[in-house]
Amino acid sequence: MSERSELVRSRASFDRLRFVPTFMLALAAVIGVALAGCATRPGDVEPLPRHPFPRWVGELEVGKHDAAAVRERFGEPDAVEQSVRGGLVYRYRFAETHWPDDDPDRPVVGADGKLWRRPNTQAEDVGAEISAFGDWLDWLMFYPPKQPRPATRRSLPATIHELELGFDLEGKLARYRYTPQEGRAPIRPRG
Repeated sequence: MSERSELVRSRASFDRLRFVPTFMLALAAVIGVALAGCATRPGDVEPLPRHPFPRWVGELEVGKHDAAAVRERFGEPDAVEQSVRGGLVYRYRFAETHWPDDDPDRPVVGADGKLWRRPNTQAEDVGAEISAFGDWLDWLMFYPPKQPRPATRRSLPATIHELELGFDLEGKLARYRYTPQEGRAPIRPRG
């Protein structure tokens, strides 16, 4: 009888030993699949659409467009001057930023075509909560409390679109000069 019970006990311990690696292998597979599903691949980020500024400039026609139509299309000008001949000169300067795919400040294009900022990750939300608690603790313990610092600025490569429009006395487009050039554009970080 003792030989049989010994055989049963060794068989049970063998089954337990076989169960542990199988369980660990299955657990590792589930974790691996979950992590692979959450991982981002470099091709997941869609490129931002090009700004239509150059196309809009190409649609301008001398003698046809007036100042109101130009303001409707391009918005309010950055500078307005009186020309020597009595007309107006509008100047526009627009920086089209070239964002790296992995930049946290990179805007996201919504389904309606509008740009919006990427929402915070859970880690960023937790970090913000910890920072807010630290700021409160700092306010509680020290006087005067730490003063907020302005957000640091940085610049990224950009195409700078410069447009100068000359209007005659009647308000019709008399001439325009468009010069795109490579440069850098300042951006404001999130936060």
